[in-house]
Amino acid sequence: MTAVSSSMNETNNLFQEVEKKVNVMPEVQRTFAVVGGFGGGSTSGGVVFTTLAPPSERTFTQAEFAAKLRKELNSIPGVRAVVQDLSQQGFTAQRGFPIEFSIRGSDWKTLEKLSGDITQKLSASGLAVDVDTDYRIGVPELRIEPDRARCSDLGISVEDVATAINALVGGERVGKYSSGGRRVDVRMRLLAEQRTGLDDISRLKVRNRNGDLIPLSSLVTYQELPALQAVTRKDRERAISIFANVAPGHSQKEAIDYVENLTNEMPQAIARC
Repeated sequence: MTAVSSSMNETNNLFQEVEKKVNVMPEVQRTFAVVGGFGGGSTSGGVVFTTLAPPSERTFTQAEFAAKLRKELNSIPGVRAVVQDLSQQGFTAQRGFPIEFSIRGSDWKTLEKLSGDITQKLSASGLAVDVDTDYRIGVPELRIEPDRARCSDLGISVEDVATAINALVGGERVGKYSSGGRRVDVRMRLLAEQRTGLDDISRLKVRNRNGDLIPLSSLVTYQELPALQAVTRKDRERAISIFANVAPGHSQKEAIDYVENLTNEMPQAIARC
């Protein structure tokens, strides 16, 4: 996995580094890499399927090789690697990790805090490795909130503010034409260099009922915040899933028992393994 904002090209370049490290290992017989996930759902991740040589030709056990591979791949700047044994997929749900459970509840902020606390404790317990969640913060988004009182004083409706931003930044369809048997929309909006930054948007102007142009900066407030990639749910409840591999020298039962003990401290949410 690479940074959330990584493009397909950036991820592909990093995966080429991953493939180089994997393919030179004597225990590896062949590999197959997929960048972007199956179905192209993400540009910041991918999978490398690895087939090992027969046990008699290896210098490490499978568990030792997984630990070695994890260390090698995580040494690549910009890469977070998780090594997964596909033979364990039948023992758990969805992602196929031997340790997998979800924290569910109605309050998203509470779920964020609880999932963070549990992943930290599980990592520190020494019972699990590759601890991760499906809680993903994406690239920051700009939130624009109209000052309703100010707009009312200046004779501008909130709809006028929204329309101006949508038309000038998002674009407005002003016509259409046909080419090669296909209909193509004509959209009008500001040039790219005029709508890329916060200062560009603040310089937009909105016309009031008297026909005067009012700077947008005097009508709204701005806030740049990180945005969730998705709000996940299970059985119609908001949920954050946590998954991990069992650490060498420990059993799945030890890890699951530890997780169940942690859930006893969670009165505001439900953890389900």
